[in-house]
Amino acid sequence: MPHLDIAGCRLDSDGTGYWTGMLRLPAWLARFGSRSGALYVELPDGDDDEPARTRLAGLRWLVAHDAAVLDRVLAAVNARRRPGKIAPTTVIFHDVVRGRSPYLGFSFRCGSDREHGLGVMMHGLRAVDVGGADVAVLEWIARRDADR
Repeated sequence: MPHLDIAGCRLDSDGTGYWTGMLRLPAWLARFGSRSGALYVELPDGDDDEPARTRLAGLRWLVAHDAAVLDRVLAAVNARRRPGKIAPTTVIFHDVVRGRSPYLGFSFRCGSDREHGLGVMMHGLRAVDVGGADVAVLEWIARRDADR
């Protein structure tokens, strides 16, 4: 199975047009622990059977700014919701960029809302939206914000 090592994250091709792996960011592991702090990554193929360049750039950007992103994500969550205990599950690298900052979606398991979870859409270090876990995956939220 083909694989890529990008910014310390091993991505394996699943043969159906997606690359998957686990991203272990130091700040996230320190905050949530080694079992809960790893983030699942799934990147669709771009034009050349490798992940799209904008998504890879987002992955590299997150690795370079992981502690600041974590601080801003948690601040946004705490300002808008009282989620109880949370644990990150997935990071989504959207194919949307404004300026030099990527749009990233983070989903969490959430003790206070086990059915819907928790999601945060970020543009770089700025929180765009906080809500159910679907907020992290809805690319139209990123596109709407980028068009402003």
